[in-house]
Amino acid sequence: MNKTRRYYPVWAALAGILMACGDDAPPPEPVIRPVKTQKIYASGGERVRTFSGTARAALESKLSFKVQGTIEKIYVAVGDKVEAGALLAQLDPQDFKLQVESARAQQVSTEAQALNAEANYKRVQDLWQNDNAAASALDAARATAVSARATVTSAKKNLELAQSKLSY
Repeated sequence: MNKTRRYYPVWAALAGILMACGDDAPPPEPVIRPVKTQKIYASGGERVRTFSGTARAALESKLSFKVQGTIEKIYVAVGDKVEAGALLAQLDPQDFKLQVESARAQQVSTEAQALNAEANYKRVQDLWQNDNAAASALDAARATAVSARATVTSAKKNLELAQSKLSY
């Protein structure tokens, strides 16, 4: 056998080892992906869209007065910060003043009617005690007096309500 042939496997292994010890292979280049581009130009507004609706604030407070009336003066502007109990607007007090005057007049009228009903009841009661009036007349006079007192109470409450509305 030939001497060189005998060492052939050794030489092949040695060549493989030398090749493995060499520099590392360069890293692969990144793949560049193609991108489709397009230029956009502003047009002259060829396409106009119209929508109907109402624009509303994101945060909104619904306010109202305790009583109805015409707003006379507003003390705050949109966006102002206010504290609880602060005066925001004022209503025209003229209608409420008239209601107070009317309620006062109604109270005076009902008090006069109540005095008349009480006096009539006392007269009928005196007549009844002397047997000069029927029991039905006494009952009717008593009912009229009680009704008149209730009407006075109602008129007083109406006056208080009118004064309360005026104070709002």
